[in-house]
Amino acid sequence: SAVLDAAIEQFLGRTTLPVHQQAVEQRLVHVADLVAACIHLATHPEAAGRAFNVTSGAYPSSHDLAAILAREFSLEPTTDPDPDCGPPLVERRGAWEEMCAKGMEPSILFTEKRFRFMRKANRNNRLSIGALLGTGFRFRETDLPASIGRTIRWYRDNGWII
Repeated sequence: SAVLDAAIEQFLGRTTLPVHQQAVEQRLVHVADLVAACIHLATHPEAAGRAFNVTSGAYPSSHDLAAILAREFSLEPTTDPDPDCGPPLVERRGAWEEMCAKGMEPSILFTEKRFRFMRKANRNNRLSIGALLGTGFRFRETDLPASIGRTIRWYRDNGWII
């Protein structure tokens, strides 16, 4: 949804990508690593009956993510004291509808709250991935800007954003 939010703002002709001035630590994992971890654990002889945290082990801030998204969409990242900064819902929804009318796949989640996941602070954000790494699993998507860039290119190539 954050990719769509940035795409909408580019579509609207905006030049900046505002994010709330209070940075929020994020917990992310690339879908390819999530799937790879599930397959790895499903076939690992010592995984049965155990619980594993699956997250990248890196905790970028909402500002870090906004900067990456802004760069990918040729926007300038900015901070704003208003937690509801950015285009209002009616304008965002109108742009989403116009993008869909121009051929964009509507499957990408449009959320009423802009940058919804980047606004939610979680006091239990940091998770131990020691158990997962102890099984021999290694993350492949370790370059966050590059992996987000590849995801955005896939979205564009498959019509998930225009």
